[in-house]
Amino acid sequence: MASTWEGCYVLKKLKVNTWNTVNWKVTTIGSTWRSCYNLLDIDLSNWNTSGWPITTVTYTWDNNVRRRNFKDIEHWDTSNWVVTNLSYAW
Repeated sequence: MASTWEGCYVLKKLKVNTWNTVNWKVTTIGSTWRSCYNLLDIDLSNWNTSGWPITTVTYTWDNNVRRRNFKDIEHWDTSNWVVTNLSYAW
C-alpha cells in the first residue's frame, strides 16, 4: 500500500470502507496518505487489518495539514503488526 494516494493534493474525501481487506497481506503503509493536503474525510471503518504483517508506517499521514477525520482507525487490530519503523508517521 506504500504511497497509494501520496500527493493527491485535491482529494477531499475518500470512501474505501467497503473494500474487503481481510485477505490482504500488507507489510507497509508508508506514505499511503502523505501530502494529501486537502483530505478532510476518509472512511476506513470496515478495514480488517488483523492479518496484516505491517512493519513500516513511515510518513503514512505526514503533511496532511487539513486532515480532519480518519474514521475508526482506532479499531484497527494491530496485534500482528511488527512495526520496525514509525518515523514521521504523523
